[in-house]
Amino acid sequence: MAARIQDQTRRKAATRQKPRSRRSAAERPSVAKERREAERTVTMFDRLMSTADRDSRKHRNSQTAAELEELAWEHVREADPVRISHAQKLLGVSNQTVRSWIDEGILDGFGGSPQRVGLESVVRAKRIADQVREEGRDRDLMSAVLSRLEALALEKDKEFRKSVGQMRRRERRPRPY
Repeated sequence: MAARIQDQTRRKAATRQKPRSRRSAAERPSVAKERREAERTVTMFDRLMSTADRDSRKHRNSQTAAELEELAWEHVREADPVRISHAQKLLGVSNQTVRSWIDEGILDGFGGSPQRVGLESVVRAKRIADQVREEGRDRDLMSAVLSRLEALALEKDKEFRKSVGQMRRRERRPRPY
């Protein structure tokens, strides 16, 4: 009887597979490659923007600076969306904050699993978040970033700019009676 139990135990042990060791997400080649690509794109963007900024300070209304800035944004627009974990590291915020920013429309979310975020929106939010942090206003970062994005969108609106110009010149529109 004891021999039969030992034999069954040996067979069970032989048929059991060794548990596979799971690698962390950062160690998986595909995830690491995605992170390197995103970091490379952001580094290139920063270098182009820095060069454009230096050129615009040297030469007012520099066409070269405008072209470099457009090239930088184009480079980021063409990049693949990044995982939320990558966006989190780039922005210096928590995973939940990235998800909240997607819900608020600050970041462009892409479906799928794992969920991804448009790198252009991450870079745009990062630039604003960095400015807000430099000003010491990082207490309610999401509200500050959202306000800046709304202000930037308004600045691009022609009707809004026209109205602001009229207010500065203290012009009044005739009232329709």
